[in-house]
Amino acid sequence: MNQQQEQDFYLQIGNNISAARKAAGLSQEILGDQLSLSRASIVNIEKGRHRLMIHVLVEIAQALKVDLSTLLPAKKVTQDSGKLVAASLSNNIITDQEKVDPETARAVERFVSFLNNK
Repeated sequence: MNQQQEQDFYLQIGNNISAARKAAGLSQEILGDQLSLSRASIVNIEKGRHRLMIHVLVEIAQALKVDLSTLLPAKKVTQDSGKLVAASLSNNIITDQEKVDPETARAVERFVSFLNNK
């Protein structure tokens, strides 16, 4: 994935988070409070300036009561060059799986599978 594709990827995630937050009727400040993040952090996430860790993305999906896949880009992101770093559940991306609802766990597994199949 080149730099522009990476920026587009995180911008799309941010746009999806913003749309889901607005659909849920939450302000950036309220969402930030629910996640123990500042409003500025939420702004940066929604603008695609922040590279989210998977557990934060899962927490955002849970706070917005949406499936994790709703927040991910709809189109497949292609990799032109560079090294793609993939993580898996076996590497403890979700360390306490019993605390994550099954739907979110499946969404993370699909995401990891997507990364592994690149």
